[in-house]
Amino acid sequence: MFACRYAILRFLPYVETGEFANVGIVLMSATGKHFGFRLLNRRLGRVTQFFEMADAKALRAGLAAIKEDLERIKQMAEGNTIEILFAELVRERETLFRFDLPRAILAESPEAALNELYTQYVERDFVTKVKQEFVMEQGLRQLLSDAALVGQYVPTEVGVWPFQVKFPFVRTDRQGLRIIKPLHLSHVNPAEAVDHALFWAAKVNALKRRNLLQGEILFTLQGGLTDTAQLRVKSEVEGILQEVDAYVVDQTADDKILEFARAA
Repeated sequence: MFACRYAILRFLPYVETGEFANVGIVLMSATGKHFGFRLLNRRLGRVTQFFEMADAKALRAGLAAIKEDLERIKQMAEGNTIEILFAELVRERETLFRFDLPRAILAESPEAALNELYTQYVERDFVTKVKQEFVMEQGLRQLLSDAALVGQYVPTEVGVWPFQVKFPFVRTDRQGLRIIKPLHLSHVNPAEAVDHALFWAAKVNALKRRNLLQGEILFTLQGGLTDTAQLRVKSEVEGILQEVDAYVVDQTADDKILEFARAA
């Protein structure tokens, strides 16, 4: 078994919101004398569509530059320098591309571990995040439709250019905004659900700091969870969202959701 350290490369096109997409993995093993990486190199459109970007130019150019740096580091890395180079590579930076905090694993094959982590954090996690919340939105839309409320709640960009946040269900009237946002928790790694909650909390906070969110917001959290780790994370997520004065209910709490949706 080889001791390995890895870091997830994240793309944050709108730094103020804290929202990100995982776009790569870097892994090193001093004992296995291995330095490797994998970067997103296809289907870039799914990332740009998620962030509602006009095109993939910034993403493609950034990944190309990072790949060039990583290839250079890979050629330099040997012996004890691997750990030094890795530490410098993943140190905290305020840029569009940045690495998450390094993590450690034991692996029989560093290369196989790299591929497995890439599949888990870059490919599968992104698809899960988007598809799960799409399904939740469909269910919420049906609930509002059955209650003759669906016409009152429409997808809306809250804020003013250049700082705007799109929510799937927004009602605007003289009393202000009422916003409903479903949030899924079934990430491959339960701790990723905390990250997901943190960047939505950051969005809400940023809007409030700019006095751009005059009203109330409700987050509906994915229900039906039985795994102990997921339930602990769900409790943590509730706390994170409540800290920004958001209402939080289970997605199955139809009465509470409709009570919020109907409120004047």
